[in-house]
Amino acid sequence: MSEYEFFINNCNSHLVEQYSFSKKKKVIIDFRNSSDTLLIFFGGISKGLHSGMGIPLFEYLKISESLDSKKVFIRDFDQAWYHKGLGVSNIYNMHTLKTYLEGLIKISRTENVVLIGNSMGGYASILLGSLINYPIKVLAFSPQTFIGKVNSEVNNDNRWYNEMQNIPEGLPEEYLDLNKMFNKRKNDSHFKRYIIHFTQIDSSHAYNLIKFDNVTLFEHTNNDPESGHELVKILKNNGKLIEILKNVQFEM
Repeated sequence: MSEYEFFINNCNSHLVEQYSFSKKKKVIIDFRNSSDTLLIFFGGISKGLHSGMGIPLFEYLKISESLDSKKVFIRDFDQAWYHKGLGVSNIYNMHTLKTYLEGLIKISRTENVVLIGNSMGGYASILLGSLINYPIKVLAFSPQTFIGKVNSEVNNDNRWYNEMQNIPEGLPEEYLDLNKMFNKRKNDSHFKRYIIHFTQIDSSHAYNLIKFDNVTLFEHTNNDPESGHELVKILKNNGKLIEILKNVQFEM
């Protein structure tokens, strides 16, 4: 176990809340369940010590206790859309993060793998879902599907202008526009599935992937445009989030 990982076991589970509010542990791993399903959660843009998952990480941990699955929770404290990996010496970009996750999937001994993310984490779950060499399902809430200064200006969406300064230069075009990634990896579509939940404020990102057969879009109505990007929080408060998380484990 590395210093940036926290493996939950029956002896240290009392420390979960402490580490969920700490930046020392970038990955929290719970393999105590004997399930054949692995859920990997990715945090998004965070404020303070919040997880960037739309609700605080500890709330996600509590909600997920009822899910019959093994779980991994990952946070990007560099706020670089995971293009700096975990910000540690051996996991420093998207490729090394992909390799790390493939290792976790292997040791988890699971066959049903679901990547789940909100906002920036939704972007990461979609991109890594397309890169990882395993059959994958992706559940993304309000994800970005294009990033970078040029793509944001072209699509008139500069909501994360400051945070996008953290993204390294020289990334491949298909990392900056996931439509191009999907076109590049069409041969993988038969064993990858992507489910995207969004509201109108994020519709340009969702519709960027609408033409692909393995992408399913769910648009939610929201009467408060100012809170539209907080879809996960809305779904948690109305009880629908746990239903979606439970269902994705069994959907094909």
